[in-house]
Amino acid sequence: MRWFLIVAAVVGVVSCTEASVTTTTEPSDVTSSALREPAPEASSTSTSLAPTTTTLPATFTATRSTIGLGWDAVEVPAPLVALCHRALIGTDDELIFWGGNQTDCEYESLTGNPAMAYNPATGMWRQLSESPLEPVVAPTGVWTGSEVIVCCGMTSQQAAAYDPGTDTWRSLAESPLAGPFPEATWTGEEMVVITQTGTAAYNPTTDSWREFPPMPEDLGRTNEIDWTGSEVVVWPVVPVGDPLRRVEQGMALDPTTDTWRVLPDPEPWPSWVDIVVTDDSIIIWGGLPANEGGSERAVGARYHLEENTWTAVSEALPEPDGCECNLGSQTLTWTGEYVLVSPGMFSTGVDPDTPVLIAYHPETDSWILVDEESSLAWGGDSLTVGDRLVIVANDVFYTSPLNWQPTGETITEETWSH
Repeated sequence: MRWFLIVAAVVGVVSCTEASVTTTTEPSDVTSSALREPAPEASSTSTSLAPTTTTLPATFTATRSTIGLGWDAVEVPAPLVALCHRALIGTDDELIFWGGNQTDCEYESLTGNPAMAYNPATGMWRQLSESPLEPVVAPTGVWTGSEVIVCCGMTSQQAAAYDPGTDTWRSLAESPLAGPFPEATWTGEEMVVITQTGTAAYNPTTDSWREFPPMPEDLGRTNEIDWTGSEVVVWPVVPVGDPLRRVEQGMALDPTTDTWRVLPDPEPWPSWVDIVVTDDSIIIWGGLPANEGGSERAVGARYHLEENTWTAVSEALPEPDGCECNLGSQTLTWTGEYVLVSPGMFSTGVDPDTPVLIAYHPETDSWILVDEESSLAWGGDSLTVGDRLVIVANDVFYTSPLNWQPTGETITEETWSH
């Protein structure tokens, strides 16, 4: 996940920390218009509130509302919002929420276990059994198909596995990595973890780690990581020190040969990208800063895995007019047919008050307009829970119906003229 979005979300909910957690079984009266508001910008002069403590019940019904397109909006309970840099992992049935370091959240702390699970089919939250892990900043993890593996953190090497079927944890061998901004992906046999200090893989069958050779290029401050079916792809989102400088190119790791390769240069080459792996390609989409020939314009490129070549993705949104767009606020989600794009603040290229939701069809290089005013369009983080899509933004879980696919009219030059 992208840490800059999480930090902004955590700071943005300071004003909500005194809200209580309800256990009512009735649907929420929260309207979709209230949820469509973009996240407020974090203030550098925010005032710390006096610490409070809150205990969540072992199980309770989620506060949900319908937002259109068949999706639900699920508000995250206030005590879980207060946890800093938590891990979110989707299983076949639940969204596992494992809290980060409580002590760094000056405005609220959660007593007891910071681990919860949300089931979108039943609408129920439940507390997980006590884990052997100490709360840490920015843990990462994966779903193996039978267990959730949680490990690492900004300065931690700890690891543990959780079995949702038995609600039990087991301690695992410690990671050899202790570095900032860990990201993880599951290959089908191993969990590959990458940090700014190195890359390693964990095998749950042997409870052992192995390290990989150093990368051929330096990593940026934050990174996107995904599994293509044969390689682990790492794409630096933003280089350290200069958020407007073009990032170094992506890299791919073959875990069977322990070798890295540098991917060819894409064209165009956006910054602050999000990436998604489809059936046969990698798609990157993000901003093109003004000092590199754009004006925060949203552009993308498609990497063809078999051919080892890039092609430009057709453009969907008009060029912003004097817009200071939020680079990195977008989210890409693969639905199995389309790349669902939540443009975030790129939507201001259309209308600052109209967050449009769009989708890209890789086979036809065409776009459709899914919704002209959707809370899903503000971006965040995306993952899957079984056959459902989940987008997490502004401390709200947006969950799709089973096997949902976007529909809409094809976007043309005339689409935005009205």
